Amino acid sequence: MRTDLLPNLMQRPICKFVLPALLLVIITAVAYLPVRHCGFIFDDRIMLTENPVLAKNGLYKAWFTTQQFNYWPITWTSYWIEHNIWGLNPAGYHIVNVVLHLLCSMLIWLVLKRLKIPCAWLAALIFAVHPVNVASVAWISQRKNLLSMLFFLMTLLWYMGFDNCGKKKFYWLAVISFILAMLSKGAVAPLPVVLLIVVWWLHGSIRRRDLVRSLSFFAVSGIFSIVEIWFQYTKAMGGKSVGDGSLLSRFAGVGWAVAFYFYKAILPFNLSFIYQRWQINPTNLLSYVPDLMLLGSVVLFWRYRRNWGRHLLFALGYYVAMLLPVLGFFDIYFFTFSPVADHYQYISIIAVISLVVATAYVITQKFGKWCVRTMTVSAAVIIVILATLSWQQCHIYKDKETLWTDTLRKNSDSWIVYLNLGAAQVQQGKYDEAIPHLKNAIKLNPSSDKAQINLGMALASKGELDEAIEHFNEALRISPNWPAPMNFLAWLLATTQSPDIFNPKEALRLGKKACELTGYQDPAMLDTLAAAYASAGRFSKAVTVAERALDLAIFAKKKKLVEDIQHHLTLFKVGKAYYEK
Repeated sequence: MRTDLLPNLMQRPICKFVLPALLLVIITAVAYLPVRHCGFIFDDRIMLTENPVLAKNGLYKAWFTTQQFNYWPITWTSYWIEHNIWGLNPAGYHIVNVVLHLLCSMLIWLVLKRLKIPCAWLAALIFAVHPVNVASVAWISQRKNLLSMLFFLMTLLWYMGFDNCGKKKFYWLAVISFILAMLSKGAVAPLPVVLLIVVWWLHGSIRRRDLVRSLSFFAVSGIFSIVEIWFQYTKAMGGKSVGDGSLLSRFAGVGWAVAFYFYKAILPFNLSFIYQRWQINPTNLLSYVPDLMLLGSVVLFWRYRRNWGRHLLFALGYYVAMLLPVLGFFDIYFFTFSPVADHYQYISIIAVISLVVATAYVITQKFGKWCVRTMTVSAAVIIVILATLSWQQCHIYKDKETLWTDTLRKNSDSWIVYLNLGAAQVQQGKYDEAIPHLKNAIKLNPSSDKAQINLGMALASKGELDEAIEHFNEALRISPNWPAPMNFLAWLLATTQSPDIFNPKEALRLGKKACELTGYQDPAMLDTLAAAYASAGRFSKAVTVAERALDLAIFAKKKKLVEDIQHHLTLFKVGKAYYEK
């Protein structure tokens, strides 16, 4: 056999790209195999299953109105397309998430190669199987993360192509890709800063023309950031601040957050869906130590930027820049529960991964072949460990109860954990298990209207109607214009067999108000209103409203609700026929 042919064979595309790409796909697919059995969790309800984009004219509303709680029309459109293909089957959405994650990993490989980062493929593979990223892939609601990352990486590639050849079409393709990224999720807003950091890395300095070229990206970032902040504050948070109002504590929290994310990137163990809240004392000077360490690192790396500090400064600059939107300066709804989250470093984590991999490569080149072999074996072992951890982490996202049971084991001080575990158990009919969890949620957060309403549902299902009504009324006291407690209370008043509680008139009032607040577009609430009409003896009206509810439920492809409404509609028609006769 002619061994001199081997180098030429290795230069062929199938060996240089196809085989490594295929290996990346296979390893990642195996690591994420459990997600095919995962369902909907946490805010998948408002993000997808009850998203207005799935209602009639929903796509128009997602793009051209402010009805959504965030302006992410690209993300909403992806849900709309899939819903028209496979309805509310969670497997389809999970598979698409994995495919998008794979595409992002491939693009990371290409970006790192263009940046001449050593071992680009290995870094992309580690990114693909890193357990921290499971939160962005196995959680359907994080579709926004995946799409924004995809367009973010395409922007980098287009811009580097423009920087290399000067063709204007690449520049405008980069701008368009950035717009699409911002329309997917606003967390990619720091991209213009990243472009300047990339230019500095490629050319050793930021030229005047680079600043001019970046203006379009800063304009896009500024405009869509204002939109993102407005939606977050007025829609997602209802005009409420989630922070403690202290600028000093937020400033101190920056260093804490960066250190936390770096730690989880290096040692991705004991990952939690919701982490415990920090107690940062802004009057204690020790609270600012992480900030000082971060600042000192920047100064040190800048001092030695012409040699070893250049690589560290590049990685740190990118890492902090892409974490900037989630470091606590801007209010985000999720900060209500925790100041950090695994999915927040999906875009930034590649800086840590590529730096570690590149550093290991440089070390191996200095100590000969034995070190190269050792590092190769070590890399294979690390990949197996990370893929195994990701495979295990995927199982946590199987369903709501599994997710919140795991989270409670790691964080027993969070009211939202007790609330969501209790709510999941209510849906499973495990009322005796749910009640103590919901009471703990109320104890930790007495103003939780959701805990009140879920506790009311659990008690009502056990036949403890008087106490259930008290909790429904408490939920209404906390949130007077929230349709959900009105709906449950109306159903209870209209359908109970207890003569002391049966109140058709009040059920009608609450049912009408709940439907008015939802624009008569919620099939479940219309079903309740129909029951209220029937309890008042107005069966003709009950049939009309129920038929409207059935049409909406069929359009939304909510199979269980369709079956329930059809059963109720049959009863209403029987009642109508009886009274007309």
